[in-house]
Amino acid sequence: MADDRFRIFARRRSAARRSPFIALLLAILPAPARANAAGVAAAALPLAAPDRSVMAALPFADPDHPEMAAFPFAGREGPEIAVLLGEVPARISVGCAPGHDLIIEDRAGTALAAAPAEIACARASLRIDGGAPRRDRFRLRAGPGALAGPEARGAPAVIQIGAVRYEGALEFLPAPDGSGAWLLVNRLPLERYLLGVLPREMNASFPAAALRAQAVAARSYALFHLLREGPGAFYHLRADTSSQVYGGFSAEPAIRAAVAETRGEVLLHAGQAFETFFHSTCGGCTADGAAVFGVPANPALTPARCGDCAHASHYRWSCTLAESDVRRALAPLAARHRAALGEILAIEGVERGPGGHASYLRVVHRDGSFEVDGAVFRGNLAEHDVRGVRSTAFECWRAGADLHFEGRGYGHGVGLCQNGARGMAEAGAAAEEILGRYYPRSQIAALW
Repeated sequence: MADDRFRIFARRRSAARRSPFIALLLAILPAPARANAAGVAAAALPLAAPDRSVMAALPFADPDHPEMAAFPFAGREGPEIAVLLGEVPARISVGCAPGHDLIIEDRAGTALAAAPAEIACARASLRIDGGAPRRDRFRLRAGPGALAGPEARGAPAVIQIGAVRYEGALEFLPAPDGSGAWLLVNRLPLERYLLGVLPREMNASFPAAALRAQAVAARSYALFHLLREGPGAFYHLRADTSSQVYGGFSAEPAIRAAVAETRGEVLLHAGQAFETFFHSTCGGCTADGAAVFGVPANPALTPARCGDCAHASHYRWSCTLAESDVRRALAPLAARHRAALGEILAIEGVERGPGGHASYLRVVHRDGSFEVDGAVFRGNLAEHDVRGVRSTAFECWRAGADLHFEGRGYGHGVGLCQNGARGMAEAGAAAEEILGRYYPRSQIAALW
Protein backbone atom coordinates (compact mmCIF):
# COMPACT_ATOMS: atom_id res chain seq x y z
CA MET A 1 0.00 0.00 0.00
CA ALA A 2 1.38 3.38 -0.98
CA ASP A 3 1.58 6.22 1.52
CA ASP A 4 0.74 9.65 0.15
CA ARG A 5 2.75 11.21 2.99
CA PHE A 6 1.06 14.54 3.37
CA ARG A 7 -0.80 16.28 6.14
CA ILE A 8 -3.78 18.56 5.74
CA PHE A 9 -3.48 21.33 8.30
CA ALA A 10 -5.99 23.65 9.86
CA ARG A 11 -5.30 27.39 9.95
CA ARG A 12 -3.12 27.93 12.99
CA ARG A 13 -4.02 30.68 15.39
CA SER A 14 -1.82 33.56 16.49
CA ALA A 15 -1.35 35.01 19.93
CA ALA A 16 -2.79 38.32 21.08
CA ARG A 17 -0.61 41.38 21.07
CA ARG A 18 0.31 42.46 24.57
CA SER A 19 -1.79 45.48 25.46
CA PRO A 20 -0.67 48.54 27.48
CA PHE A 21 -3.49 48.15 29.97
CA ILE A 22 -2.55 44.51 30.57
CA ALA A 23 1.05 45.54 31.21
CA LEU A 24 -0.16 48.17 33.67
CA LEU A 25 -2.38 45.57 35.33
CA LEU A 26 0.69 43.44 35.99
CA ALA A 27 2.47 46.36 37.58
CA ILE A 28 -0.29 47.27 40.02
CA LEU A 29 -1.78 43.91 40.98
CA PRO A 30 -0.45 42.43 44.23
CA ALA A 31 1.79 39.40 43.80
CA PRO A 32 -0.80 36.80 44.89
CA ALA A 33 -3.20 38.02 42.21
CA ARG A 34 -0.49 38.05 39.55
CA ALA A 35 0.48 34.43 40.05
CA ASN A 36 -2.25 31.91 40.71
CA ALA A 37 -0.83 28.99 42.66
CA ALA A 38 -2.99 26.27 41.17
CA GLY A 39 -1.09 22.99 41.12
CA VAL A 40 -1.78 20.04 38.82
CA ALA A 41 -4.70 20.47 36.46
CA ALA A 42 -6.64 17.65 38.05
CA ALA A 43 -6.74 19.36 41.46
CA ALA A 44 -9.62 21.74 40.57
CA LEU A 45 -8.21 24.45 42.81
CA PRO A 46 -10.31 27.62 42.95
CA LEU A 47 -8.90 30.83 41.53
CA ALA A 48 -8.58 33.84 43.79
CA ALA A 49 -11.54 36.20 43.68
CA PRO A 50 -10.91 39.26 41.49
CA ASP A 51 -9.60 42.39 43.22
CA ARG A 52 -11.69 45.36 42.10
CA SER A 53 -9.62 47.85 44.13
CA VAL A 54 -7.18 48.16 41.22
CA MET A 55 -9.81 49.58 38.90
CA ALA A 56 -9.06 53.27 39.50
CA ALA A 57 -5.49 52.83 38.26
CA LEU A 58 -6.44 51.14 34.98
CA PRO A 59 -6.60 53.35 31.89
CA PHE A 60 -8.95 50.81 30.32
CA ALA A 61 -11.50 51.65 33.01
CA ASP A 62 -11.28 55.39 32.36
CA PRO A 63 -12.91 56.58 29.12
CA ASP A 64 -11.20 59.98 29.49
CA HIS A 65 -7.71 58.48 29.45
CA PRO A 66 -5.85 59.36 26.20
CA GLU A 67 -4.87 55.73 25.60
CA MET A 68 -8.56 54.93 25.27
CA ALA A 69 -8.94 57.00 22.11
CA ALA A 70 -8.30 53.85 20.08
CA PHE A 71 -10.86 51.73 21.96
CA PRO A 72 -14.42 53.09 22.21
CA PHE A 73 -15.45 52.43 25.80
CA ALA A 74 -18.85 52.33 27.47
CA GLY A 75 -17.78 52.56 31.12
CA ARG A 76 -19.21 49.69 33.16
CA GLU A 77 -20.41 48.01 29.96
CA GLY A 78 -16.83 47.57 28.72
CA PRO A 79 -15.14 48.26 25.38
CA GLU A 80 -17.05 48.25 22.10
CA ILE A 81 -16.77 45.03 20.13
CA ALA A 82 -17.67 44.35 16.50
CA VAL A 83 -19.43 41.08 15.61
CA LEU A 84 -19.81 39.90 12.02
CA LEU A 85 -23.39 38.71 11.50
CA GLY A 86 -22.81 37.75 7.85
CA GLU A 87 -23.25 39.13 4.36
CA VAL A 88 -26.13 41.50 3.69
CA PRO A 89 -28.81 39.66 1.68
CA ALA A 90 -30.42 41.09 -1.45
CA ARG A 91 -33.24 42.55 0.65
CA ILE A 92 -33.44 43.17 4.39
CA SER A 93 -35.96 44.92 6.64
CA VAL A 94 -34.64 46.70 9.75
CA GLY A 95 -37.05 47.86 12.47
CA CYS A 96 -36.99 49.15 16.02
CA ALA A 97 -39.19 49.05 19.14
CA PRO A 98 -42.31 51.23 19.42
CA GLY A 99 -41.49 54.73 20.66
CA HIS A 100 -38.01 54.63 19.14
CA ASP A 101 -36.57 56.21 16.03
CA LEU A 102 -34.26 54.53 13.52
CA ILE A 103 -31.17 56.69 13.09
CA ILE A 104 -28.74 56.62 10.14
CA GLU A 105 -25.13 57.60 10.89
CA ASP A 106 -22.62 58.20 8.10
CA ARG A 107 -19.84 60.61 7.19
CA ALA A 108 -22.40 63.32 6.45
CA GLY A 109 -23.86 63.15 9.96
CA THR A 110 -27.12 61.67 11.26
CA ALA A 111 -30.64 61.44 9.85
CA LEU A 112 -33.87 59.67 10.70
CA ALA A 113 -35.13 56.73 8.66
CA ALA A 114 -38.62 55.32 8.45
CA ALA A 115 -39.07 52.19 10.54
CA PRO A 116 -38.95 49.56 9.31
CA ALA A 117 -36.29 50.54 6.78
CA GLU A 118 -36.24 48.47 3.61
CA ILE A 119 -32.67 47.95 2.40
CA ALA A 120 -31.89 46.64 -1.08
CA CYS A 121 -28.39 45.31 -1.74
CA ALA A 122 -26.85 45.32 -5.21
CA ARG A 123 -23.25 44.86 -6.22
CA ALA A 124 -21.14 47.53 -4.51
CA SER A 125 -24.12 49.64 -3.38
CA LEU A 126 -27.10 49.72 -1.00
CA ARG A 127 -30.35 51.67 -1.11
CA ILE A 128 -32.47 52.57 1.92
CA ASP A 129 -36.18 52.85 1.13
CA GLY A 130 -35.42 53.32 -2.56
CA GLY A 131 -33.14 56.33 -1.95
CA ALA A 132 -29.84 57.19 -3.59
CA PRO A 133 -27.29 54.34 -3.79
CA ARG A 134 -24.81 54.20 -0.91
CA ARG A 135 -21.27 53.01 -1.50
CA ASP A 136 -19.65 53.89 1.83
CA ARG A 137 -20.13 52.31 5.23
CA PHE A 138 -22.95 53.56 7.43
CA ARG A 139 -24.67 52.58 10.66
CA LEU A 140 -28.24 52.17 11.85
CA ARG A 141 -29.11 52.51 15.52
CA ALA A 142 -32.26 53.03 17.55
CA GLY A 143 -32.96 55.88 19.96
CA PRO A 144 -35.97 57.14 21.94
CA GLY A 145 -38.27 59.16 19.70
CA ALA A 146 -39.00 62.83 20.34
CA LEU A 147 -42.49 61.94 21.54
CA ALA A 148 -41.49 58.77 23.41
CA GLY A 149 -42.99 58.23 26.84
CA PRO A 150 -41.09 57.17 29.99
CA GLU A 151 -41.62 53.47 29.21
CA ALA A 152 -39.92 53.74 25.81
CA ARG A 153 -37.13 55.94 27.18
CA GLY A 154 -36.28 53.33 29.81
CA ALA A 155 -36.42 50.36 27.45
CA PRO A 156 -33.32 49.00 25.65
CA ALA A 157 -32.72 50.66 22.29
CA VAL A 158 -32.81 47.59 20.07
CA ILE A 159 -32.83 47.14 16.32
CA GLN A 160 -34.76 44.20 14.89
CA ILE A 161 -34.11 42.03 11.84
CA GLY A 162 -36.79 39.39 11.51
CA ALA A 163 -37.28 37.87 14.96
CA VAL A 164 -33.79 38.80 16.22
CA ARG A 165 -33.14 41.98 18.20
CA TYR A 166 -29.75 43.66 18.50
CA GLU A 167 -28.44 46.30 20.86
CA GLY A 168 -25.89 48.89 19.77
CA ALA A 169 -25.50 49.73 16.09
CA LEU A 170 -25.77 47.72 12.90
CA GLU A 171 -22.97 48.69 10.53
CA PHE A 172 -23.20 48.07 6.80
CA LEU A 173 -19.82 48.10 5.08
CA PRO A 174 -18.39 46.98 1.74
CA ALA A 175 -16.46 43.71 1.98
CA PRO A 176 -12.71 44.44 2.02
CA ASP A 177 -12.02 41.76 -0.61
CA GLY A 178 -13.53 43.90 -3.38
CA SER A 179 -16.15 41.27 -4.21
CA GLY A 180 -18.97 43.80 -4.19
CA ALA A 181 -20.65 42.09 -1.24
CA TRP A 182 -21.66 44.01 1.88
CA LEU A 183 -21.01 42.88 5.43
CA LEU A 184 -23.39 43.33 8.35
CA VAL A 185 -21.63 44.00 11.66
CA ASN A 186 -23.15 44.56 15.11
CA ARG A 187 -21.14 47.04 17.22
CA LEU A 188 -22.03 47.10 20.90
CA PRO A 189 -20.44 47.13 24.38
CA LEU A 190 -18.83 43.85 25.33
CA GLU A 191 -21.09 43.26 28.36
CA ARG A 192 -24.20 43.65 26.20
CA TYR A 193 -22.68 41.29 23.63
CA LEU A 194 -22.34 38.61 26.30
CA LEU A 195 -26.09 38.67 26.88
CA GLY A 196 -26.45 37.32 23.35
CA VAL A 197 -23.69 34.72 23.71
CA LEU A 198 -24.45 32.94 26.98
CA PRO A 199 -27.91 31.53 26.13
CA ARG A 200 -26.53 30.15 22.83
CA GLU A 201 -23.48 28.57 24.44
CA MET A 202 -24.93 27.25 27.72
CA ASN A 203 -28.44 26.30 28.74
CA ALA A 204 -29.95 28.98 31.00
CA SER A 205 -31.23 26.18 33.28
CA PHE A 206 -27.66 25.27 34.32
CA PRO A 207 -26.67 26.19 37.90
CA ALA A 208 -25.68 29.81 38.55
CA ALA A 209 -22.02 28.96 39.24
CA ALA A 210 -21.69 27.24 35.85
CA LEU A 211 -23.29 30.21 34.09
CA ARG A 212 -20.91 32.61 35.87
CA ALA A 213 -17.90 30.50 34.84
CA GLN A 214 -19.16 30.50 31.25
CA ALA A 215 -19.63 34.29 31.37
CA VAL A 216 -15.99 34.79 32.43
CA ALA A 217 -14.75 32.38 29.76
CA ALA A 218 -16.83 34.02 27.01
CA ARG A 219 -15.78 37.53 28.08
CA SER A 220 -12.12 36.47 28.10
CA TYR A 221 -12.43 34.93 24.65
CA ALA A 222 -13.97 38.14 23.31
CA LEU A 223 -11.28 40.31 24.93
CA PHE A 224 -8.52 38.21 23.36
CA HIS A 225 -9.96 38.74 19.89
CA LEU A 226 -10.58 42.43 20.53
CA LEU A 227 -6.89 42.90 21.37
CA ARG A 228 -5.64 40.65 18.59
CA GLU A 229 -7.64 42.33 15.83
CA GLY A 230 -7.26 45.88 17.18
CA PRO A 231 -9.63 48.86 17.26
CA GLY A 232 -9.55 49.47 13.51
CA ALA A 233 -10.68 45.98 12.52
CA PHE A 234 -13.75 45.49 10.35
CA TYR A 235 -14.88 43.03 13.01
CA HIS A 236 -13.40 41.15 15.97
CA LEU A 237 -15.58 38.02 16.11
CA ARG A 238 -18.09 36.11 14.03
CA ALA A 239 -21.55 35.26 15.31
CA ASP A 240 -21.26 31.52 14.59
CA THR A 241 -19.32 28.53 15.89
CA SER A 242 -16.10 29.71 14.24
CA SER A 243 -15.94 32.19 17.16
CA GLN A 244 -18.65 31.87 19.80
CA VAL A 245 -22.34 31.78 18.95
CA TYR A 246 -24.11 35.15 19.27
CA GLY A 247 -27.82 35.58 18.72
CA GLY A 248 -28.64 39.15 19.70
CA PHE A 249 -30.48 40.65 22.66
CA SER A 250 -31.57 38.38 25.53
CA ALA A 251 -33.74 39.22 28.55
CA GLU A 252 -33.30 35.80 30.22
CA PRO A 253 -32.98 36.57 33.99
CA ALA A 254 -30.42 33.83 34.75
CA ILE A 255 -28.23 34.97 31.83
CA ARG A 256 -28.41 38.63 32.80
CA ALA A 257 -27.52 37.76 36.41
CA ALA A 258 -24.47 35.70 35.38
CA VAL A 259 -23.14 38.55 33.23
CA ALA A 260 -23.86 41.25 35.82
CA GLU A 261 -22.33 39.31 38.72
CA THR A 262 -19.05 38.81 36.82
CA ARG A 263 -18.94 42.27 35.18
CA GLY A 264 -15.50 42.97 33.73
CA GLU A 265 -13.96 39.73 35.01
CA VAL A 266 -11.52 38.05 32.62
CA LEU A 267 -8.93 35.29 32.79
CA LEU A 268 -5.27 36.12 32.27
CA HIS A 269 -2.14 34.01 32.23
CA ALA A 270 1.14 35.74 33.11
CA GLY A 271 -0.73 39.04 32.67
CA GLN A 272 -1.85 38.32 29.12
CA ALA A 273 -5.24 37.61 27.62
CA PHE A 274 -5.48 34.18 26.03
CA GLU A 275 -8.00 32.30 23.91
CA THR A 276 -10.26 30.71 26.53
CA PHE A 277 -11.71 27.88 24.47
CA PHE A 278 -14.72 25.94 25.73
CA HIS A 279 -16.76 22.98 24.51
CA SER A 280 -19.74 20.83 25.41
CA THR A 281 -18.31 17.62 26.88
CA CYS A 282 -14.72 16.46 27.33
CA GLY A 283 -15.51 12.81 28.02
CA GLY A 284 -13.27 12.53 31.08
CA CYS A 285 -10.22 14.68 30.29
CA THR A 286 -9.78 17.92 28.38
CA ALA A 287 -7.35 18.35 25.49
CA ASP A 288 -4.23 20.48 25.08
CA GLY A 289 -4.77 23.80 23.30
CA ALA A 290 -1.38 23.76 21.58
CA ALA A 291 -1.98 20.26 20.20
CA VAL A 292 -5.53 20.87 18.99
CA PHE A 293 -5.36 24.47 17.74
CA GLY A 294 -1.65 25.13 17.30
CA VAL A 295 -1.71 28.08 19.72
CA PRO A 296 1.48 28.82 21.69
CA ALA A 297 1.94 26.41 24.59
CA ASN A 298 0.06 27.77 27.60
CA PRO A 299 -0.22 26.12 31.04
CA ALA A 300 -3.77 27.48 31.28
CA LEU A 301 -4.81 25.34 28.29
CA THR A 302 -3.27 22.03 29.34
CA PRO A 303 -5.31 18.81 29.85
CA ALA A 304 -7.37 18.54 33.03
CA ARG A 305 -9.06 15.46 34.44
CA CYS A 306 -12.83 15.77 34.64
CA GLY A 307 -15.21 13.32 36.23
CA ASP A 308 -18.18 15.64 36.31
CA CYS A 309 -19.49 15.35 32.74
CA ALA A 310 -20.40 11.65 33.00
CA HIS A 311 -24.10 12.60 33.10
CA ALA A 312 -23.89 14.19 29.63
CA SER A 313 -25.57 12.46 26.72
CA HIS A 314 -22.34 12.46 24.67
CA TYR A 315 -19.97 11.41 27.45
CA ARG A 316 -19.80 8.21 25.40
CA TRP A 317 -21.23 7.91 21.90
CA SER A 318 -21.27 5.70 18.84
CA CYS A 319 -22.42 6.03 15.27
CA THR A 320 -22.34 4.09 12.03
CA LEU A 321 -21.84 5.95 8.76
CA ALA A 322 -21.85 4.75 5.20
CA GLU A 323 -18.25 4.52 3.99
CA SER A 324 -19.30 6.13 0.73
CA ASP A 325 -20.63 9.20 2.59
CA VAL A 326 -17.42 9.66 4.57
CA ARG A 327 -15.35 9.23 1.40
CA ARG A 328 -17.52 11.83 -0.37
CA ALA A 329 -16.92 14.31 2.45
CA LEU A 330 -13.15 13.77 2.48
CA ALA A 331 -12.62 13.59 -1.29
CA PRO A 332 -12.16 17.39 -1.71
CA LEU A 333 -9.30 17.31 0.82
CA ALA A 334 -7.44 14.64 -1.12
CA ALA A 335 -8.21 16.33 -4.45
CA ARG A 336 -6.62 19.60 -3.31
CA HIS A 337 -3.39 17.64 -2.84
CA ARG A 338 -3.85 15.78 -6.15
CA ALA A 339 -4.07 12.50 -4.29
CA ALA A 340 -6.35 9.58 -4.98
CA LEU A 341 -8.85 8.53 -2.33
CA GLY A 342 -9.83 4.91 -2.54
CA GLU A 343 -12.29 2.98 -0.44
CA ILE A 344 -11.71 3.89 3.24
CA LEU A 345 -10.55 0.97 5.38
CA ALA A 346 -9.97 2.68 8.72
CA ILE A 347 -9.52 6.07 10.39
CA GLU A 348 -6.86 6.17 13.10
CA GLY A 349 -6.03 8.77 15.73
CA VAL A 350 -2.53 10.30 15.58
CA GLU A 351 -0.85 12.22 18.41
CA ARG A 352 -3.57 11.54 20.95
CA GLY A 353 -3.78 13.47 24.21
CA PRO A 354 -4.52 11.93 27.62
CA GLY A 355 -8.27 12.16 26.97
CA GLY A 356 -7.99 10.43 23.61
CA HIS A 357 -8.46 13.57 21.48
CA ALA A 358 -6.39 13.23 18.31
CA SER A 359 -4.58 16.20 16.82
CA TYR A 360 -4.58 14.40 13.47
CA LEU A 361 -6.49 11.52 11.96
CA ARG A 362 -4.91 9.05 9.54
CA VAL A 363 -7.31 8.04 6.77
CA VAL A 364 -6.27 4.60 5.53
CA HIS A 365 -7.74 3.71 2.13
CA ARG A 366 -7.10 1.18 -0.62
CA ASP A 367 -4.82 3.54 -2.56
CA GLY A 368 -2.72 4.74 0.37
CA SER A 369 -3.23 6.99 3.39
CA PHE A 370 -3.05 10.62 4.45
CA GLU A 371 -3.34 12.57 7.68
CA VAL A 372 -5.83 15.36 8.26
CA ASP A 373 -6.15 17.88 11.09
CA GLY A 374 -8.90 16.78 13.48
CA ALA A 375 -10.84 20.04 13.21
CA VAL A 376 -10.65 19.94 9.40
CA PHE A 377 -11.89 16.33 9.43
CA ARG A 378 -14.96 17.13 11.52
CA GLY A 379 -15.59 20.34 9.60
CA ASN A 380 -15.61 18.55 6.25
CA LEU A 381 -18.01 15.91 7.52
CA ALA A 382 -20.40 18.63 8.75
CA GLU A 383 -20.05 20.63 5.51
CA HIS A 384 -21.21 17.58 3.55
CA ASP A 385 -23.99 16.80 6.04
CA VAL A 386 -22.34 13.66 7.37
CA ARG A 387 -23.38 13.76 11.03
CA GLY A 388 -22.61 11.73 14.13
CA VAL A 389 -18.87 12.10 14.83
CA ARG A 390 -18.90 14.22 18.00
CA SER A 391 -15.17 14.57 18.68
CA THR A 392 -11.78 13.25 17.57
CA ALA A 393 -11.55 10.97 20.62
CA PHE A 394 -12.79 7.88 18.82
CA GLU A 395 -11.89 4.46 17.46
CA CYS A 396 -13.13 3.58 13.97
CA TRP A 397 -13.32 0.37 12.00
CA ARG A 398 -15.03 -1.09 8.94
CA ALA A 399 -18.36 -2.86 9.43
CA GLY A 400 -19.37 -4.21 6.04
CA ALA A 401 -20.15 -1.25 3.78
CA ASP A 402 -20.06 1.12 6.77
CA LEU A 403 -17.61 2.76 9.14
CA HIS A 404 -18.39 2.32 12.83
CA PHE A 405 -17.23 4.91 15.38
CA GLU A 406 -17.00 4.55 19.17
CA GLY A 407 -16.03 7.76 20.92
CA ARG A 408 -16.17 10.06 23.92
CA GLY A 409 -17.02 13.70 24.43
CA TYR A 410 -18.54 16.38 22.22
CA GLY A 411 -16.43 19.17 20.70
CA HIS A 412 -12.74 19.94 20.44
CA GLY A 413 -12.07 19.22 24.12
CA VAL A 414 -10.00 22.31 24.97
CA GLY A 415 -10.67 24.50 28.02
CA LEU A 416 -13.97 24.68 29.89
CA CYS A 417 -16.07 21.52 29.70
CA GLN A 418 -19.59 22.93 29.91
CA ASN A 419 -21.22 19.74 31.16
CA GLY A 420 -18.34 19.29 33.57
CA ALA A 421 -18.98 22.82 34.86
CA ARG A 422 -22.63 21.88 35.32
CA GLY A 423 -21.67 18.77 37.29
CA MET A 424 -19.23 20.69 39.49
CA ALA A 425 -21.80 23.42 40.17
CA GLU A 426 -24.48 20.87 41.06
CA ALA A 427 -22.00 19.41 43.57
CA GLY A 428 -21.57 22.84 45.17
CA ALA A 429 -18.47 24.22 43.42
CA ALA A 430 -18.17 27.99 42.94
CA ALA A 431 -17.34 29.59 39.60
CA GLU A 432 -13.75 30.21 40.72
CA GLU A 433 -13.26 26.49 41.42
CA ILE A 434 -14.72 25.57 38.03
CA LEU A 435 -12.41 28.00 36.23
CA GLY A 436 -9.45 26.79 38.29
CA ARG A 437 -9.93 23.26 37.02
CA TYR A 438 -10.28 24.02 33.33
CA TYR A 439 -7.84 26.97 33.08
CA PRO A 440 -5.07 26.00 35.54
CA ARG A 441 -2.47 28.59 36.54
CA SER A 442 -4.62 31.45 35.28
CA GLN A 443 -5.91 34.36 37.34
CA ILE A 444 -9.11 36.38 37.35
CA ALA A 445 -8.81 40.14 36.90
CA ALA A 446 -11.66 42.67 36.96
CA LEU A 447 -10.84 45.13 34.19
CA TRP A 448 -13.93 47.35 34.27
